[in-house]
Parts: sequence; structure tokens; C-alpha cells
Amino acid sequence: MMVTSVERRYASLRFFENIPRKRQDRAMGGRKRTESSVRVLIVEDEANTRETFAAILKEHGYEVETAGDGHEAIKMARKKSFNIAFIDIVLNGLNGVETFEKIKKINPEIVTIMMTAYSVNDLINEALKKGAYTCIYKPLDIDKVISLIKEHFQN
Repeated sequence: MMVTSVERRYASLRFFENIPRKRQDRAMGGRKRTESSVRVLIVEDEANTRETFAAILKEHGYEVETAGDGHEAIKMARKKSFNIAFIDIVLNGLNGVETFEKIKKINPEIVTIMMTAYSVNDLINEALKKGAYTCIYKPLDIDKVISLIKEHFQN
């Protein structure tokens, strides 16, 4: 049976949750975890996906906050400035494009990456025309996600 990189990352999350902080640093080859100045907003209505994605990005040192719908994300964007947002295109209530537009008005500098598990080309094209950086497909390739963040924000 072949183990994917995402499965390895999930396993490493479970591993690190159960050991004390000093042992975590040793397990990481002596490297200290550093808190990044990159603030990430994840807007995803599926709770397991949202929390797992957030945990993986936190493991990589990013400051992460999550929202379960567009309205919640907009409220968060009014209270705090984020550098990058990952927004699911298909959301309950406001769709991802509408959410993106409202967040972009609040914070014009935010880099926005749309996410989808569906073939919604019209929404993807609309988001890209309105300034979204790109669209990535689920299940997410975490290595690609990290490289997209690093393209804009070197730690």
C-alpha cells in the first residue's frame, strides 16, 4: 500500500499532538518552531477539511484562522488583516466568489486562492477575472499549497 504525502502529514500531526513541546523540537531535528508573520484565513464549510488544513498550515509555522461560511469570514476580515485567504468556491449562503469580493474590498492587498472539489468553471473564471490568484482542487496537494504561500511570502 502506497502512503501519500498528505497521509504522512496527517500522521505527523497526530504524532506531534501527543508529545511534550521539548520532545517535539527534538523530533523535528533540533529545529525550533517559529511563528510566521504570514496570517492565513481558511474559509471552508466542511469542518474536517477546514480543521485538518488549518492544523497542517500551523505545523508549517503559519498563523491560521478559520471560518465556516462567507459571513463569518467577512466579519473576521473586518477585525483582522490577513495576508492570504483560501476560500472554498461552493459555500452555504454567500458563495466563495461573493465572499472573495467582499473581503477584497476590506483588504485589497490580500492574496486569494480559491478551492473547489467541483467542476464549477463559471465561478472559477469569475473569481480569476475579479483578481483571485489561482484556484486549486481538492483533495489539496499540501506541498503545492505551501509553495503557493512561499511564492508570495518568504518566511
